[in-house]
Amino acid sequence: MRRLDVTPTITGKRVGESKTPAGKGRPVPLTQPAWAVLDLWTSRFPDRKSDHFVFPACENGRIDPGRPIANWRTAWRRACREAGLPGLRFHDLRHTAATKLLEEGTPIAVVAQTLGWSASTAVRMAKRYGHIRPEVQRQALDAVATADIRHGVNQIVHQVENTIQSKLSN
Repeated sequence: MRRLDVTPTITGKRVGESKTPAGKGRPVPLTQPAWAVLDLWTSRFPDRKSDHFVFPACENGRIDPGRPIANWRTAWRRACREAGLPGLRFHDLRHTAATKLLEEGTPIAVVAQTLGWSASTAVRMAKRYGHIRPEVQRQALDAVATADIRHGVNQIVHQVENTIQSKLSN
């Protein structure tokens, strides 16, 4: 887990290191439940300092907050197994977040900034990360259909039904 600056911002914490320049130093918005969990977790480390890792190394029962956890993947797999979610990858959470944000109509620019995508790759990333369900796509199309369009469609459907009925009765 990357080091987080513990100085709160309006939206949360800030990412220290990142794989891309767009991700470095960006704010990480946190929900109230996320803050509560982090507060509970950090309360276990009363001597914690701002440059300490969120998930510190632990060897032979000794915690070293100046170093990150040695094997994040092992800890993640164990947590998933115990939660009954074997095979869930940590990265799947980014895909889920992107999909939910996009399905709710969040502008791509906001999703890109939240997830640390650069402006030049935002659309490509939205396509890769956003797995918009067909029913959500249908709802989006229904939302833009005006009453006039709906009325016209209903008239056409009624005419087709009448034509079919008359052909069946002949």
